[in-house]
Amino acid sequence: MKRLSLPSILCGLCVTAAFAVFGHPSPAAAQTCDGIGDGTWNGCRGTGCQVCPEKVAGYDCYFINHPECVQNTSCGGLFYDCDAACPPPTEADICGNTNGDGDSMSDALEDELLWRFAPVVRLHPNDSYRPSSADWYMARTHMRFHHTGCGDDQILNKGQITTNNIDLQAHQNKNGWPGCSHNSTWQYSDMRTPNSRFFLQIPNDSAEGTTRLGAPSSDWTCYAHVRYAPGSTSQYDIQYWFFYPYNGALMAGQGGHEGDWEHITVRVWNDGTSLSQIYFASHDTEGQWFQPWQVSFTADDRPIVYSAVNSHASYPSPGTWVRNNLPDDHTADGGPVWDCRRGVWNVGERGLPLNKGRYWLNYSGRWGEIGTAFSGPWGPAYNQNNYWNVN
Repeated sequence: MKRLSLPSILCGLCVTAAFAVFGHPSPAAAQTCDGIGDGTWNGCRGTGCQVCPEKVAGYDCYFINHPECVQNTSCGGLFYDCDAACPPPTEADICGNTNGDGDSMSDALEDELLWRFAPVVRLHPNDSYRPSSADWYMARTHMRFHHTGCGDDQILNKGQITTNNIDLQAHQNKNGWPGCSHNSTWQYSDMRTPNSRFFLQIPNDSAEGTTRLGAPSSDWTCYAHVRYAPGSTSQYDIQYWFFYPYNGALMAGQGGHEGDWEHITVRVWNDGTSLSQIYFASHDTEGQWFQPWQVSFTADDRPIVYSAVNSHASYPSPGTWVRNNLPDDHTADGGPVWDCRRGVWNVGERGLPLNKGRYWLNYSGRWGEIGTAFSGPWGPAYNQNNYWNVN
């Protein structure tokens, strides 16, 4: 998977001239939808501007190229004439046929969607802990294995972890006191052991404090995961994941932890341009869906995300965000502005990442030290709240 650039994505085949961002476009907006049809092909039901998806299977750019044509999910094998808004699919609607991550969407369509809605993140001016890429962080940590009731074991030293070996580790559990010998079950740092006991830790050395502060802005990287919305074939979800080496303390000096994954989910209709709603994740299950009118946008209609000081929870606007019986979150303008288009990767799917050797997506361990009260989280594809598949 290559790092995306504007010329490589905005191909003339798959991008419409105008974007209807704040609502699902009406098929009657510019062309007649009278249900009579023009006799060109049988692929529609209803008004004649509602195409049956089985008729355009494999043409992933069809609804993007023809925004006045909508999808009819209840054709039931009955096909009638289409009006001009729904012309027969052509090669221009294929949108590429490579599907390296094995899901039901072409990679080209995923790349177009993630580029189109790539957010701009506004970091809090008083937050000491900035983002980084996953690779930057891995190079500055070591990997250990947590044993319940026994001492942790060193697996890989600082400088040894790479995206090519992070998911290739195996370690045997200890059977506990007395003895704490390795004669129990094996765990693996890949999909064979979901939510394994491997963990990355910033070593307690002279570079610990610097690593916690994050990377230079040139290394900040957004990671995208594109899928159909759960239970839907008419909406796409584009998840944008942000990584921070350290989550600051929130509660009287408590709550800090290493390895902080945050995200938003942008949900769009299958025309690829009309925004439905946006999920802003915060603190496990505290995230919320917001309607477009509740969200701030850039001049080119991309969502703006406000990152809360220390927690990095995502919100749609600046201000104080009240949490029940917990410290409030605070977002603000005036800090660094992080445009995800400067560096966004399509990570693909767990088991079949699209990043050509960057297998950290498959890594099943935690991204920070395991503590007595607060521990580093598991990665995006293993999130304990199943955000990878739900929100």
